[in-house]
Amino acid sequence: MSGRAKRTNIFSAGDYSTMTKWYKGFGGPAVFNTLAPGFEAWSCLEPRHYGFSRKGFIAVFENGIAWLVFDEDKLLDFGRRAAEKLAGGFLETVLGEFGKRENRIDRIIARKEWTLLDEMSGEDVAGLYEELVRKYTEMFGWSVACEPVGRFLELQLRRRLKRLAGREKAAEVYFTLSAPETPSFLAENAAGLRKIAEAAGDNKAVLMKKLGEHAKKFFWIKNSYAGAHVLTADDFLQEVGEAKAGKLLVLPSAEEKKKLLDSIKAPDDLRGLVRVAGAFAELQDRRKKTILKAMHGFFAFLHELCSRRGLDMDEAVVLTLEEAVEAMRDGKRPELDERMKCVAVIWAEGKKVETIEGDTAVELRKKILATDAGAKVLKGTPACPGTAKGRVRLLLSLSDMHDFQDGEILIAANTTPEFVPAMRKAAAIVTEKGGVGCHAAIVSRELGIPCIVGVNSITGLVKDGDVLEVDAVKGVVKRLGVA
Repeated sequence: MSGRAKRTNIFSAGDYSTMTKWYKGFGGPAVFNTLAPGFEAWSCLEPRHYGFSRKGFIAVFENGIAWLVFDEDKLLDFGRRAAEKLAGGFLETVLGEFGKRENRIDRIIARKEWTLLDEMSGEDVAGLYEELVRKYTEMFGWSVACEPVGRFLELQLRRRLKRLAGREKAAEVYFTLSAPETPSFLAENAAGLRKIAEAAGDNKAVLMKKLGEHAKKFFWIKNSYAGAHVLTADDFLQEVGEAKAGKLLVLPSAEEKKKLLDSIKAPDDLRGLVRVAGAFAELQDRRKKTILKAMHGFFAFLHELCSRRGLDMDEAVVLTLEEAVEAMRDGKRPELDERMKCVAVIWAEGKKVETIEGDTAVELRKKILATDAGAKVLKGTPACPGTAKGRVRLLLSLSDMHDFQDGEILIAANTTPEFVPAMRKAAAIVTEKGGVGCHAAIVSRELGIPCIVGVNSITGLVKDGDVLEVDAVKGVVKRLGVA
């Protein structure tokens, strides 16, 4: 991607004027620099690995919030073709190649250089960052199909299961068949804290020692695309009580899934798709875990860059990867005023990735995030079955969590591990982004809280205090009253 932002007509990179059905693939706290490797993964590595692509994307960054949008029809077509290729044997290749890159990220993040950046030369710091970016981009490239494959499989499996299992049982069967067979990293963290609390009992010294050991393993778990924090024993001490009171999640085994498929006389092609769905739910969790670890390195570099070059973090996070390296090596930096206001990235198949900045990017954001303000019934994908009524609490940033009250309906673009304290209090969870393998879906199932994901534009349609009815069996959100 070019280091210099290029001004262009917003539709010159592709025929986006014909895109009438937008699918929001991400919306939440994130910054330009940390999401930039995804641009190369989508535009270069996706077609290289699969032989075809999702055809294009638009990413917009404004005030610490990012939105990624795709043409829904093209995204689903890619998801269909990718799912068929995966079921035909490519799944083993993807999982194997991802595993290699996952291990490489673990090794580079474990290196002691990240604690010694202030003692290293600018050239060496830049080289370490470039190595991380390269390995991170490779990792992302082998997991890039998670969202489109997941979205296609949700629609395909639900439709076919209604015929095979009957309308009444279809949702329950789908949740079982699409569930991962191994615990998420969040469940592993909670289980570890529960075990520590039981072993330590009332011995505070033993408790803190064991929490210190736990922190070395999970120090990255509250990271996000928007920031990174090295957690200590004191941070985990606050979570011990919640972990002790938490539910023990029971996941379906491969044998249980097989018996269920046998009971509904599922054909072989459907069994292949179910296997892909479960494997990709686990892959998406592994990718999230690896991303959070990698953010430790990204933000360690950005903090060091700010310290050496007199940049504010708000400036550093809008630098391209190339600009960040150049700034570390020789202090050069571009004019950033327009980009700090708003920046958008556009890619269409056969074109170069291009960026636009300032007011033009703001206008693009308004266009692609336009909502139908009069809609009374909104639909999404059920992620954890159940029903609830309550008042809306919008969580558009982490600072909004402080106002969250027990029994409110949590509405967010997406969730991250930092949202979990509020999620525990929610009567229901509704997000704009994601499928059954996303963070909100995984956590809601672990907490037993009704959840619907993929409700397009809901953060722009409701406001704090509105009254909603959430039916997470049917995937329907009804507006009962406004604040």
